[in-house]
Amino acid sequence: IRLSLVGSEMCKETDQLAYPTLTDQGNAVAREFGVAYRVSIDAAAKYAPFVDLAAHNGDASSELPLAATYVIDTTGVIRYAFVSVDFTERADPAEILRVLRRLKQSTPRSPLTQPLARR
Repeated sequence: IRLSLVGSEMCKETDQLAYPTLTDQGNAVAREFGVAYRVSIDAAAKYAPFVDLAAHNGDASSELPLAATYVIDTTGVIRYAFVSVDFTERADPAEILRVLRRLKQSTPRSPLTQPLARR
């Protein structure tokens, strides 16, 4: 089992993590998963005092990703998906660990679940 972090944020803290990270500059990965959205001009103006979207994303797209967590097995099958339009909601770490443990115990002859989606 491998752990990876994908984020649109340009941050230096990821350099110190013990697992691979991908900065999704331009939200290309988020768009592939259907979780990127364009911030309206009015919303961007409201956010401007708090966050510089261009600096945050590393581009001028005015896009943000939804809060999303996926567990993808080694064959590319999504085994767990959490997506929320509320950026304050996140996947429950205990649930992610349960899925990872079940996935680690499963064998190719006894799949964990039916695939939710294939990439």
